Amino acid sequence: MAKLDHDPIVVLNETWCKRCGLCIAVCPFHVFEPNEEGLPLLVKLDKCTECQLCELICPDFALEVGPLKHVGKVKGEGFIPLTTASKS
Repeated sequence: MAKLDHDPIVVLNETWCKRCGLCIAVCPFHVFEPNEEGLPLLVKLDKCTECQLCELICPDFALEVGPLKHVGKVKGEGFIPLTTASKS
């Protein structure tokens, strides 16, 4: 597993997310856990490799993964960093 030279950036649009859990299930390093509402939380930040499987499998385009300079620029407003999401 390659080590990143920065903290992984994963952002979510809570409005677009339908809480299907595909992103949680597909992650090879199990970095996500669902909160009480079913939204994915990035709980193992140090294990994320930014492989983008979660972003690619999301049927609602609700996740964005990658370097900070790219995240949020394509999809626009409404995306929040998952590392700041609360458990409830």
